[in-house]
Amino acid sequence: MSVFVASLGFGLVTASVLAIAAVGFTLQFGVTDVLNLAYGAVMIFGAFLAYLLNENGVSVWIGLLAAVAACTILSVLMNSVIYTPFQRRGASPITMVIVSLGMTLIIEFSVGALAGGIPVSYTMSNGPTFQAGRVITTTWALTGALCGLAGVIFAINSTSFQATSTDVFLVLILAAVFLGGPGQPYGAMLGALVIGLATEVSAVFIPADYKYVIAFVALLVMLGVRPTGLLGERT
Repeated sequence: MSVFVASLGFGLVTASVLAIAAVGFTLQFGVTDVLNLAYGAVMIFGAFLAYLLNENGVSVWIGLLAAVAACTILSVLMNSVIYTPFQRRGASPITMVIVSLGMTLIIEFSVGALAGGIPVSYTMSNGPTFQAGRVITTTWALTGALCGLAGVIFAINSTSFQATSTDVFLVLILAAVFLGGPGQPYGAMLGALVIGLATEVSAVFIPADYKYVIAFVALLVMLGVRPTGLLGERT
């Protein structure tokens, strides 16, 4: 019983971190229509920046704020310099996914090169109007900030991380987003709660290495029963 109760606690912690990341991801997707698979890489960039500052005597809270600011800037730059030019040329959704995967590799390689490949630990639309462009830029800035916040908390909660640590976590983010309903912030929170609890509690009954399979199962069941997600509108 004590193990089960502990798993509930770990599940709530996982759900909290997942909710922050999933809300940012679903807002980004809902407003910009870009399935940004580089989201996890931006998270780890923020985590590594906060780690570097903390290692050099800077407060973890200052490091967190710096990571949030840096991820905000990085996200806005990714949109304006990389994604928007492709969208203006009429790039297909699958092309945008491939571009985001390329950005993932670039960011993870850069972080890995700076970290020396060694895990580090914490001890603590076409032709948019000006108004539409401003909304999209604001969305990238806001979701970038959430991404940076989630990245630092993820790293602290993990105690040890490396450049590719968020690759599996991105799958959990996708599961939470599509379980709750793409573009639905409250759906992302609900999806994060379900996925967070399901993965951690399942580890009591199955080998921990397979607990993330539960996220896939929940996602597949939801897509089969209600493709729009728990809070998504039926078409």
